[in-house]
Order: sequence, then structure tokens, then C-alpha cells
Amino acid sequence: MKKTLRNGFLLAGICSIFLISACSNGTDNVSNSEPYDQAGKEHFLVLTNDTVADVSLENLIKNNASMRAAGSINSNPGIEELFESNAIKENSDYENIINVNIDDPQLIEILRNSDRNADPRLKMNANILPQKPLFTASEVGNTRNFWCYNTNMSSNNELVFTLKAIGQKCQIWFCNATDSHEEPDITNEQFNSLAASLDQVFEHEMAIFGSNIIEAYSNQLINAPQGTKLNVLIYDICGDKNPPQGQAVVGGLFASKDLFLQASLGNDIKSNECECIHADSYLLKKDIDKNSKFITSTLLHEFQHLLNFVNKTVKISNNPVYATWYTEMLSMCAEDVFQTQLGLQDNDSPKSRLATFAAAYYDGFRNWRDSTGNPNDVLKSYANAYAFGAFLMRNYGGVNLINQIATNDTVDEASISAALAALGYKEDFYSVLHKFGNAIVFPTEADKLNLNKNVIQDFSGVRYNLTAINLMNYGNLVLEANLPAYYDYKNRIKKVTVGEQEMTAIYGPIILNKGYYPMANLGSAGTFVTYYGAVDSKPEITLPEGITGITQTIIIKE
Repeated sequence: MKKTLRNGFLLAGICSIFLISACSNGTDNVSNSEPYDQAGKEHFLVLTNDTVADVSLENLIKNNASMRAAGSINSNPGIEELFESNAIKENSDYENIINVNIDDPQLIEILRNSDRNADPRLKMNANILPQKPLFTASEVGNTRNFWCYNTNMSSNNELVFTLKAIGQKCQIWFCNATDSHEEPDITNEQFNSLAASLDQVFEHEMAIFGSNIIEAYSNQLINAPQGTKLNVLIYDICGDKNPPQGQAVVGGLFASKDLFLQASLGNDIKSNECECIHADSYLLKKDIDKNSKFITSTLLHEFQHLLNFVNKTVKISNNPVYATWYTEMLSMCAEDVFQTQLGLQDNDSPKSRLATFAAAYYDGFRNWRDSTGNPNDVLKSYANAYAFGAFLMRNYGGVNLINQIATNDTVDEASISAALAALGYKEDFYSVLHKFGNAIVFPTEADKLNLNKNVIQDFSGVRYNLTAINLMNYGNLVLEANLPAYYDYKNRIKKVTVGEQEMTAIYGPIILNKGYYPMANLGSAGTFVTYYGAVDSKPEITLPEGITGITQTIIIKE
């Protein structure tokens, strides 16, 4: 599923910074009394959280003796509110501003662990059930019951569907409306168009992310031989129709339980016993009315989840269970890979998440946020995981790298390390994560490690184009009272007009000046950049006692 903050917007701005970088883990910092060849140059201190836990930035920075010596510590009221701000849509009168309809769906996929990953009780090592043939439909107009997700995200809601379109690779099912379950008006021609769009890419997606074939890995699973078509279930997920602006909503999902035979699950979990993914009918209707393809991109996202489950948990002998950040990163990279091929606009792609990344890259992505806290915190996890995946593809092998990650026999951090090694890079997950900070400080320079690279690449007979991403095209509102806290360069901070109100916005990744900090945690795999200015020795933060696993990197501006 995908969730989205409906009042997300997009800013455009152009700015360039000419910088070079130098790295340090904090162990080789030069004291003020020693010669230092970078003295007098502007420095940025980058902290990266290598641990699997959140670490308080307040503990790291505010209470740090080195920071206190370097400059006063400011805890301006409201700085923490920066990280709760929304991206902005400006008037078209402003140069380089992209207008985005705030009603455009920006959805984030959510799959619960109980649905996404095989329950430990269902490990695929027991040959106790007879294998049954895969369900197939004979013609358009056939009906079948499917288990769907209701308002409580329970999958035990059975609805009747009619087959509306049969593609070469997919079957499109639409839920029958009833007095208690309304559905929007969508024509057969429009369902045929959706099937045709998916047919363009499903074979190519499997070439990159692995096959959907399920053989006799376990008699607990459905049979999915060569040529199996994907069932796409279109219905009003959660029964919310058009939810209020600003709320996070569900747009699509894949549930691994549907690949299991019902007899292997008992009565509490209901399987559709076929390869299927779900998408929201009202969002599809909005796409049709707006001539956009967000749901098409969402279905590619969900199909990757299915392929990921088949090629990692099903096919690998030890049946690994992967982390949420890992499969979500791969799914958003799938959307990125096929964006040009499908002719998707940026606001219909994962790029729509980058304003959130610009404001909240500190939050990381390995500690995946969920609805137990702020329901929109998960937006930060999606944004940060996508930005990291986009960074990897544009700097370390493009489609070849994502293919290696998706199809090797490991998962999570080890999978990325193995993929880098397979392509000949002298890197691992942690080394590239530490270099990810360069994309914060060098958002526009194509010769630096960042997202601003256009990668054109042939893979398995298909040409792909990963377009360059200029993070200076994305921005957020900031509070006027907090302006001294923000690093500014070449007018990154500007006045904008929202409606009839003049406000202040900052473009690109937000960097705080020395002495300021957000009231927030440094999340797992999160990054925090502080601008120190021109100094005579390397900035250093001495970690409080008991805190380890924070890597320090010094980036120098020429």
C-alpha cells in the first residue's frame, strides 16, 4: 500500500555549489595547535547513524563540549517544527517553480509484516499439502470473489469482482458495486488501456527484478508456471473514497499470503490463492480524469514486492525475511527505472517524495516508521529510502546494480554490499551510506556523488533512462524566526507566495548552521549535516559515553 500526505507540494529552484569532500570517522581529527592544510576553508560536519537504533541529536550536539567550545548552542523554539513542515507549491509567477496540483495523489505503500513476510509458522519446509492448479479466467465478464482490505486493514472482507480486461501479462478485475460498497465509473476501454500500459513493462520488470514463476518450492504454495498472468484487483481500498486533504491514505498493496494455499493458513488468514496486487479504484479514476499514470506506477511498485517475495523469501533456501526499507527501496527504484518508459510525470513518481527527504533526511530509513506514532512519519521513511536507492543507481551501476540487489541470494545491507562487489566497486553498504552525505552538500554538481546524473543504459535489450534529479527543485516552508539557523547559499532561502500569503521557503536539502539543532532523533541510516563555516581545524563531535556507531565525515568547500 501507499500512504501520502495530501498537502505535499513541489518547489523548483536552481542553485550550484562548488565543493570537494574529505572524509573522517572522527578518530583522526587534528587539534587546533597542529598544522591543517584545509584551515580557513568552509567545513560541513556530516554525522551518519550506523546503528539500528535512533540516537538523540540533542545528546550528540547540544551537550557536546567540542560544540560548546566552537560556538554557542541555540535551541530556538520552533526549529523542530521545520521537520513537520510541508512542501510548498508556489505561484507560476516565480521563475523555475513547478506547479503541482495539491490534490494529486501522493501515496505510500504499506504492507504489514503479517501479510508481507511469511509467518515463521509457515516456513516452506513441509510437504503436507496437495498442490492445486493456478486459478485462471476464461473471458472478460467472468466473476470471482476476492479477499480485500476493509477500513480496519483487515483482509477478511470478501467482495465480488468482474474481469474487465485480459492483457498479455495481466488480468484486470473490478469490484462490483453494491448498496453498501460504492465504486467509481470506469469504462472497459479505460481498463483495457491500463492493461496495455502494464503489458509494456511487466516482462521488462521481471528481467530486472526476477521471475514470478513459483515451482514446487513447497506444497504450501500456489503453482505459478511460466506465463502466469498477474491479477490486478481494483476496488475502493479501505472504503474511504476520496479522503480528506492532508490525510495519509492507502493506494495499493501486495500481500504475500495470497501466494499460499488456503489450507496452509488456517481460518484466520484468507488467501486469494493467486498472484495478485491491489490498487485503489478512486485513485485510478482520478488518474483517468487528470490524464496521469500514478496508479500505473503504483502497480509496478506492488509487482516488485511480489517479485521480491518470490525471489528472496521463496526461492532462497534459507527463506530470509527482508526488512521493510529494503523492499520499499527496491519498489520505488522500479518506479524510477520505468518512469521514462511509461511517460510518467515527476509528481506521479517517487520523485514527489524528495521535498520530504530535503527536510527530514536526518530521520533515516532502517527504523521504518509506522502508524503507531504520527501516521505521516512513514512518509519520511519512504522519502529517505527512495533518495538512497536513487543515489545508488545514479552513482554505482544504474539498472545493473538494482538487478544485482534484487536477484542475489542475500537481503538488506548484505545484499547491497554483495551487489557493489559483484560490479567491481570497492564499497559496501556502510561506505556508500557515508558518502550519501555528499548528495546533501553537493545537490547540483553532476561531477560529484549526488542524484544529479542522467544515466542512460541498455539492459536485457531495453534502453532505460534514469533522469538526473536536482534536489534544488524541491523545497519546504520555514519559520521566519528560525532563519539564523539555516545555512544559505545563492538564495536558497526565498520569499514565496502561497495563496495570498507571503511566506519563506528553503530550496534543496536543509542544512543548519553551527550551534543549531533540531529537536529530533538521528534515525538509523540517517544523516545530519551541520555547516561550520571557515575554521582552522576539523570539526569534531565527541560522542557521549555509551554512544557508538556514529560516523563523522568532513566535507570541505573549495
